[in-house]
Amino acid sequence: MFYKHQFEIEHLNEVLEDKVAQRTTTLEQLLTHEQQLKDVLKLTSEVNEMLISSYSIHSMLKNSSKKLAQNDAYSLVIAGLVKNDILEIVCESTHNSKILPDTIISLNDLSSQNFIIKTIKNALNIKHSIIEKISSQTYKNEFNRRSEDTNLSWLMVLPLMQDNQHEAYGIIAVFCSREEGFEPEEIRILENMAHDINIALYSHKQRSALLNMEKEKVANYEETILAFVNIIEQRDTYTAGHTIRVAEYCSLIATEMNFNPKEIHQLTKAAILHDIGKVATPDAILLKPGKLSLLEYELIKQHSEVGTEMLEHIEMYKDLAQIIKYHHSRYDGKGYPRTASPDEIPMLSHIMIVADAFDAMTTNRIYKPRKSIDDALTEIQRNSKIQFHPDVVAASMKVLKNIDISNTTQMPTSELEERRMSYFFQDSLTGLYNEDYLQVILNSSEQKYRCLNIIYVHNFSAYNQEFGWDKGNTLLQKISELLKTYYPNSTIIRYHGDDFVVLNKIHNEINMQKISSEILITSSKIELDIRHYEIDEFFTFEKFVKQENS
Repeated sequence: MFYKHQFEIEHLNEVLEDKVAQRTTTLEQLLTHEQQLKDVLKLTSEVNEMLISSYSIHSMLKNSSKKLAQNDAYSLVIAGLVKNDILEIVCESTHNSKILPDTIISLNDLSSQNFIIKTIKNALNIKHSIIEKISSQTYKNEFNRRSEDTNLSWLMVLPLMQDNQHEAYGIIAVFCSREEGFEPEEIRILENMAHDINIALYSHKQRSALLNMEKEKVANYEETILAFVNIIEQRDTYTAGHTIRVAEYCSLIATEMNFNPKEIHQLTKAAILHDIGKVATPDAILLKPGKLSLLEYELIKQHSEVGTEMLEHIEMYKDLAQIIKYHHSRYDGKGYPRTASPDEIPMLSHIMIVADAFDAMTTNRIYKPRKSIDDALTEIQRNSKIQFHPDVVAASMKVLKNIDISNTTQMPTSELEERRMSYFFQDSLTGLYNEDYLQVILNSSEQKYRCLNIIYVHNFSAYNQEFGWDKGNTLLQKISELLKTYYPNSTIIRYHGDDFVVLNKIHNEINMQKISSEILITSSKIELDIRHYEIDEFFTFEKFVKQENS
């Protein structure tokens, strides 16, 4: 009996040791995975910083490629520009010989069987990133090396393009040495980085085009002002209304401060043009209804400098340029551009600074309701000698307290504006709205939804691993089509990659049994689950996320 118990104890100890060893291995794998993602995030953050300081399109791509190649897992990074079906290789992060046949490559050459070129062409054709496994046969036949001598296991091609309605400006090809390839979170990080690079490329192209236009002689300066205002109105009706209101407020304040008619007329013209530099701002930033990311904010800040440079080249507008230059500066020297003292800022600019801020406070934004006139003036008064010139504040208290402000909105008011908004919040795979739109809706001061259902797709990662990414994408597309078919009057959003949110302005139940039965035909491994939320006026995106995670 004693030996029997001893044997059982020894057996239990062995089982326990095995479990501890397995658990230790799992934890080590999780830690390695976490570190890998941190490394990628750090590199993409550094890429974003370089985008702002890069002086040319080529330097943007070269710097981005070299920075990505600092990750040990990215054994090779290639960047190229695309124009008229010609791919120009701008940078290869290493000096591997004959990875690509040439630096100038025709994408119309149907005879080319090069693995990398074919993958690049496929990504450009579908206007979406592509991930491919590199076979040992490819190493031998195309890369001219033995598989054991190389560390190129997977290839991810990221097209750089404004949207799927336009052709790509270029590509970034990232080779991964890990046998298991790219992680799902890693893919999303790299795709977001490609989006940021594209924004910077577009901004640089627009700015270069505008600077070339400045060199042309302008015959009629007053007509040019009207043409510039028309450009603003055509791109963004909300911004156009803002410039007209700022001009009106500037005129009222300047009159109260006893400026002469000539100076007031000059200030009014400058106010109408104060945001003209935004013509060099990408639509993806200018027309974005939600809050801007750090990179987007840094790029839009450049509109003051761009507008100043444009007008300085026109003799009659040089004085206007100096007023516009400082419309985002502050009395205390902060803002942009920074100043050494308040006297460095022209007094007409001090007036525009207050008028611009007052209009921003008293107009509705999707993510922030407008302030009342009294609350806006109280905030301006509170920031006297900090953000605003005290003399301008005193005049503003008198002339702005009784003005009439029409109701303004960033929500679409026409079919064209609705299409624009749907584009900025569209998920490229499913055609549904993306997660950013959910945040905008729930935080909007004009939000009218009352019912939210979130549909969870369980075991999707396992499905991807077994059947591959293409099958997984097909499954997500099928679910989205089912939801659109069954709930045509609902707002449907792809959430967290493989889940879906269904929003309604009245209560609406989701028939999960019907949807699940059709999905089970595809795979018995996929399970659907649903959670319902009632929406009231206090229901925000932050509260939703908190409840969902509870």
